Amino acid sequence: ARACDHLIYRDARIAAFDHQLREGIEDALIGGVLARATGTNHSVTEGNVNQDRNGEARMYQSIVRNKVRSTFDRINVGDYMAMVDGLAEEFEYRFHRDHALGGRRTSRDAMIRWWQRTLRLLPGAQFDIQDVLVNGGPWHTRVAVRSLVSGGLPGGGRYENTVFQFLILSWGKVTSVETVEDLQVLE
Repeated sequence: ARACDHLIYRDARIAAFDHQLREGIEDALIGGVLARATGTNHSVTEGNVNQDRNGEARMYQSIVRNKVRSTFDRINVGDYMAMVDGLAEEFEYRFHRDHALGGRRTSRDAMIRWWQRTLRLLPGAQFDIQDVLVNGGPWHTRVAVRSLVSGGLPGGGRYENTVFQFLILSWGKVTSVETVEDLQVLE
């Protein structure tokens, strides 16, 4: 029994060392990335790990917010492929309720056709981003967007509405989008 106890103790020590080593490597990589990004020395020690990780989270969230805004800027000049190219290989795009733009899409071709239809129904549509909220890390990022959309209608009228989108990203690619708009305005 003593030999087994020794092996269990040794395996537990190895596992603990492996865990500490992985954390140390991760912290060193984080520090290196921050140092390259900011041009400063961000060596990570036990005392400042949480502070650096909070700063890292804020930096990541800022990058995601800027990417969302720049994607909408590109859509505003007619480049909807910026959004399509940001989709993961497997994704789901749901525009809630039963209306001209509603439904569920799960392929790039379906998204391209949806954007073409959207721009026919709302030519020159412009998205004015009001809020972009980001939560989570790169492996599971949740994003909420509130925007005002406006543009001319084919019959000469004007379209204005508030759009809410809820996105999930995994490693920089969108895996899920849910869009909600005021349906009375859409009808």
